[in-house]
Amino acid sequence: MFTRVQNLILMTSGLSPSVFLSIVLSVIPIWLVLSACSALAQVESGSVALAAEQNLDAPKDLERFSYIVDGRLTEALDIPTYEWVPRHQGDTPRAIIVFVHGFTMHGRRFNRLAEVLAANNFHSVSYDMYGFGRNFFTDKRPVIDGIGSKRRINYGKSHKKLVQLLTLVRKTHRDVPVYVLGESMGATPCLKLASEHRDLVDGVMLSAAAVQINPLLFVHPMSAFEATLPVVTSPHMNMRLNHFVNNMLSLDKDIKEDIKNDSEIRRRVTWIDLVKTQGYVSKAIFYAPRVKDDPPILYMVGARDLVVLPSDSRLLFSLINSKNKNFVRLKKRSHLLTETGAIKEDTVATIFEWLEERELSKKVAVNSN
Repeated sequence: MFTRVQNLILMTSGLSPSVFLSIVLSVIPIWLVLSACSALAQVESGSVALAAEQNLDAPKDLERFSYIVDGRLTEALDIPTYEWVPRHQGDTPRAIIVFVHGFTMHGRRFNRLAEVLAANNFHSVSYDMYGFGRNFFTDKRPVIDGIGSKRRINYGKSHKKLVQLLTLVRKTHRDVPVYVLGESMGATPCLKLASEHRDLVDGVMLSAAAVQINPLLFVHPMSAFEATLPVVTSPHMNMRLNHFVNNMLSLDKDIKEDIKNDSEIRRRVTWIDLVKTQGYVSKAIFYAPRVKDDPPILYMVGARDLVVLPSDSRLLFSLINSKNKNFVRLKKRSHLLTETGAIKEDTVATIFEWLEERELSKKVAVNSN
């Protein structure tokens, strides 16, 4: 149904505003009713766990790593970048982890996980996609000001920057394993990398990988109000995402509070951006069976995820073309697993266990040769 909406939008250049509005309003309710029936049946329950808050701008244990904002990678790529570089732990990091954020999020959302990794000699890197994070909040040009504005969501350009970033990382760390970790929407570019640029990545971690926008986003009265009001009131159809961001991304109180306190999370997008995002995340199903050379895959999901349907997770995992893949279901967790200052111990433990298994496999391979 979203594809049909997208086609309608692409063909509306000659339509009057009133005709365009009537088309949109007639299509959206049908999609909501049909899709929500399937989605409601798949929501799973669990218990809530609490953890301490973490300030995104206050990295800990700086004696063991350096926190770099807009360093050499930004100079080369002209986008906001973040690095957590190990210090006093030897000349070579154990591995390099490149994070890819999800919809509405930004690169610094991985800060707490990156701190823990860097303190254990894993070099971590992240960046802001076009239309998100500091690309959106510090680029003063309006969203409608030409295609060159970094405030505009552009997944194609964002992926090109990711490929360039990984290429630079490979050149400067030739003998160090490079892994990518994508959460939610960020899983799609990771799978694309594994299918088109396998030489740039040694393994992939997927967290709450999305393949469609859950219709439950629109079923709740607050979400429906925030989504449909702009169709009538906003000249650019800017819809609010407050309910989605504050209540659907996590059921954990600490994570919800962490999200509410982050002013760089986008809470407004246009309907066209939403349709564009649906089209982009759906490509994960296209890239999954095209993954090359059996890369190690870690696939994490939260049992209480309100954003990704369990059936979608099972489908995408089954399609990934790798004999070396692990599916981990975290019973007490919701959608947001890694992009939070209140990251949980079981999430961190799962990631470290997977990374240590990669090190062990590498040692075994070296010894066998």
